[in-house]
Amino acid sequence: MAESSLVVWVTAGTQVFFTFGIGFGSVVTLGSYNKFSHNFFRDGYILCIVNPATSIFAGTVIFSVLGHMAYLKGDGTEVADVVKSGPGLAFLVYPEVVLQLPPPLYGGMYIFQLMDYYSASGMTLLFTVFFQTIVITWVYGVKKFSSNIEEMTGHRPNWYFLATWVFVSPAVCLGIFLFSVMRCKPLVYVEIYVYLWWGELLGWGIALASMVWIPSYAVCFMLITPGFLKDRLIAGITSTFSEINQDTWSRFRASQK
Repeated sequence: MAESSLVVWVTAGTQVFFTFGIGFGSVVTLGSYNKFSHNFFRDGYILCIVNPATSIFAGTVIFSVLGHMAYLKGDGTEVADVVKSGPGLAFLVYPEVVLQLPPPLYGGMYIFQLMDYYSASGMTLLFTVFFQTIVITWVYGVKKFSSNIEEMTGHRPNWYFLATWVFVSPAVCLGIFLFSVMRCKPLVYVEIYVYLWWGELLGWGIALASMVWIPSYAVCFMLITPGFLKDRLIAGITSTFSEINQDTWSRFRASQK
């Protein structure tokens, strides 16, 4: 497979994470307001239908506007030549009329791409989601996780969900992350503007602000935990959920039903 094709798959994969809000904490935060026995599987199915439908609708609107803009030029301009590709065509098409109003805000798109590339998608998001998946399915344990779901919804996840959580999701996240690292290049805006060194440095600072805490906590845990290295390592990858006061957990569960 050519590198260009792999780039497309990497971009598509990270876009799926971005549009579904995976790894940002927003879905988890909103879900925490649900009742304990709420059918979140149904919500997940609805999300998986509404989200792609919204993307298709947005794409239809965007390319309709691009076609109209190409028509207005009246010189045979192709749709692909109306606006140069870049981070989120929607952010270039929707503000087309607003940009004609005074006063303009120069440089905003450069800052947006810097934030989008280093904090909202790509390596940062994949790095975070990979460790989230590993912690839930391998450290906490997929059996405990399935039991929690059964307690909440009345039935356990089927084999498809288990296989996806344990093997497929971590493998996809790790594969896309490694390829993103291998093909990492200086950030360029619409194939014209190459960010200066201090812009790249600022971007990596933004990325590390989210990524550095995971290995930092692991190192701190290994340093402050007593015992031999092997014992500390085992303690670090072992769930301590059973140590939570069961009476407190029972009261919370009853209050949510």
